[in-house]
Amino acid sequence: MTLRIIPEVERPRYGEEFWAELAELDGLLRQLAYATRLLISAPSLRRSLRENPWHDEGDQG
Repeated sequence: MTLRIIPEVERPRYGEEFWAELAELDGLLRQLAYATRLLISAPSLRRSLRENPWHDEGDQG
């Protein structure tokens, strides 16, 4: 769900990061808490990525 909120071009990178961090957490409750924080902060992340992209969209290679 969180990945659908952020810009499509950023989804692969953030998807890898989110899954890696989630996998490092012990216990379902910690994983649910982390996933909830991601979902809550997703609109802010989307806004930040749109205002300050990490890469030049013209750079494809």
